[in-house]
Amino acid sequence: MNNTFYKDDYLRKLNSFMMKHLESKKNVNILEFGVRKGISTKIFLDICKNSGSKLYSVDVDDYSNLFNDPNWTFIHTRDDNFNEIEKIIPKKFEIIYLDSYHEPNHVEKIIYHYYPK
Repeated sequence: MNNTFYKDDYLRKLNSFMMKHLESKKNVNILEFGVRKGISTKIFLDICKNSGSKLYSVDVDDYSNLFNDPNWTFIHTRDDNFNEIEKIIPKKFEIIYLDSYHEPNHVEKIIYHYYPK
């Protein structure tokens, strides 16, 4: 699989499943787990810029210098470091985007913890 196909397919999925949902929303909070190259982060930040929304991104790797945007808070930690993350994030989110560690037990743990938000 070439990288162009992967990126195009990834963007298509983001646009069809989430971005349309967020288009008409204002002042929402978005929680993103996994930044990597910042593809989804950039898309979320574009939405935040136009809607007065806020993005919180969590990653074990330090991507804090990837963007300089007042709508973005980067949290440099594991996505299951619940105590540290809870100190920074708000209580409610419109979207929680989980794209970090894809092991089933880990995904389950993250979903069960953050779903109430």
